[in-house]
Amino acid sequence: MANDTTLPGTGEVYASEDRGGVNFQKVQIESFDSHSVDAFGRWRVSNPKTIFDSKLLYGDNEPLLWDEELISGTMATSGPTANKPFIDFTSTNTTAGRRVRQTFTRFNYQPGKSQMILMTGILELASGTKTGCQRRIGMFDDDNGAFFESDAGTIGVTVRTKDSGSVVDTTVAQSSWNIDTMDGDADSA
Repeated sequence: MANDTTLPGTGEVYASEDRGGVNFQKVQIESFDSHSVDAFGRWRVSNPKTIFDSKLLYGDNEPLLWDEELISGTMATSGPTANKPFIDFTSTNTTAGRRVRQTFTRFNYQPGKSQMILMTGILELASGTKTGCQRRIGMFDDDNGAFFESDAGTIGVTVRTKDSGSVVDTTVAQSSWNIDTMDGDADSA
């Protein structure tokens, strides 16, 4: 008895074979830019393993998971927002300062294993951009990493390395992005 079931999908058919009344087709599957493949182009077929998860609930800034420090200045503050799951950073226009919030956990790279990072954040103010104000979200420290940044309204993605012995930031401005420009004009992957 033949199987008439057709499964939906797309792809170029490479070969077709009939085995005991069942028709098999070999097709090439394309993923484009998605979470279906890892950094090495391999399909993700296993279940992901969460190694860090932080939900800012109940007005708690989770001091056992996160370190907050005022690096410079006096008027840069942060704190949990009542009834909302986020930390609010504030500063005054008249005082320069740097405030850092980072996790105590380190996420070391293991050769041959890719890492997938999912983050959410708001880098721009609803009321406009403040001159000289930088906002960053990513997986980075003072020496290495990658992050998204808003620098006085200019959005970019930066890779930071210290391979040469000194810190080098390589930034690609949003205007130079070629796939998902994150401006509402293209499909997000």
